Amino acid sequence: KSVIEDLRKAVGHDRKLAAIRGACKEFDHWDEQRHAAEYHYGAASALSLALSMTDDDDEIHSICAATEMIFRAGNETVYKGFHDVGAALVPLLLRLLERCEGEKMRNADVSIMNITKIFLYFSRVPSLRVPLSRHQGMLDMLVRVAIA
Repeated sequence: KSVIEDLRKAVGHDRKLAAIRGACKEFDHWDEQRHAAEYHYGAASALSLALSMTDDDDEIHSICAATEMIFRAGNETVYKGFHDVGAALVPLLLRLLERCEGEKMRNADVSIMNITKIFLYFSRVPSLRVPLSRHQGMLDMLVRVAIA
């Protein structure tokens, strides 16, 4: 809970990066119930907001990693997360994926991996497949990733 508050309150590059890295340490596990609790306390929305407000390569890399960790949750939590933050998060991730593929960006390969894992977690929930595929650029991204 305090890690999520730190994400919300962090101001300035160094503090934001420290808060994001703290979140990565806290969220790096495979316990679906803990991820559900982290989601319940607002981790996905805090990370989505932080991602929408940065252009820094290191912050993007770490936020994508933390977001991937949160969506390691069970299907019910992933479903809620998609409906709560997906409308903003999916287009943002698609744009970041294009940026990682096209520009010289630090940790681009790791960011690509984390973004595609988030999409994988969404796609594992059968009822999310159609809404996910309707996002502009999603099918093009799948083709690019499949042949890369």
